[in-house]
Amino acid sequence: MSGNTTLGKRYWASLARPRSRQSRGTARGRAGYSFVERYWAALIGYRLPVRPDEGIQRHLPNTDPISVGSSATAPGEAARGGQTHPGTLFDAIRSEIARTEAILSSGHLSEANLRGVDLSGANLTRADLSGTNLAAANLTAANLTRANLTRADLSGANLTRADLSGANLTNTILTNTDLIDANLTRANLSEAHLRYANLTGAGLIGADLSEAHLSGAILIGADLTGADLSEAHLSPAILTGANLTDADLRYANLAGADLAGTKLARAALPPVNYIAAVQWSDHTEWDRELNEVVRSRSIKIGEGLYVMNPAAGRGVDAPASW
Repeated sequence: MSGNTTLGKRYWASLARPRSRQSRGTARGRAGYSFVERYWAALIGYRLPVRPDEGIQRHLPNTDPISVGSSATAPGEAARGGQTHPGTLFDAIRSEIARTEAILSSGHLSEANLRGVDLSGANLTRADLSGTNLAAANLTAANLTRANLTRADLSGANLTRADLSGANLTNTILTNTDLIDANLTRANLSEAHLRYANLTGAGLIGADLSEAHLSGAILIGADLTGADLSEAHLSPAILTGANLTDADLRYANLAGADLAGTKLARAALPPVNYIAAVQWSDHTEWDRELNEVVRSRSIKIGEGLYVMNPAAGRGVDAPASW
């Protein structure tokens, strides 16, 4: 990991904030403890004892350790003057802290629960995040180049300006996710769930979006040059001003999609009679061979705006099974 702080420290910092409040003027014995130790103690409601190496061999009130082994002090014994022994729950917690920080620093986060964490700007190049819960996480400007995010949950996450080039997002949940200006060049998003995701200005050059679920997705100004959108669900998606030059849209569902100002030169499209209720404009760039056919199947709905195949909500000649 790069940067001035480790990923582990940033993770714990996103979960809680250290508090300096004291109880009735009495010291809580925080001096000498790391932040993660204080976090775990707060998590289980354990009041930290004053460090023995600070010269005070006693516990403050209500700080009895909870024993987890035969060598531990029994509940209440410490308050009666007993000493803290190895094997207390606090020792187990410290061991877990070390293990968790090692995992966070290694980049092997498969199946981890990182919901809502702040990883903005983090370097997660080639990290294994398969199956990881990153819902509502802040990954703004994070480096996820060639990361493995298969089956991960990134719903509601913020990936604005994140670098996901070459990343594997197969069957990943990206519902309501912000991917504004994200770099997804040659990323694998096959069968990904991108319903209502915001991909405004995203770079998706050469990306694999085959069978991806993009209903309600916003792709305004996105660059999908050469992208594979075969059998993708784009009903309805907003592709205003997007670049779909050389894209593969065969068997894609474009019903109700907004293609105003979209570039579709040399794009492989479904049969025109199967494209239902698609909105386009005078600035939409169809392949030259389609211009006349598209216009013959469209009605004008506004100044420079048209709808192709508006009848019955599906293509004019489309079979009932479409």
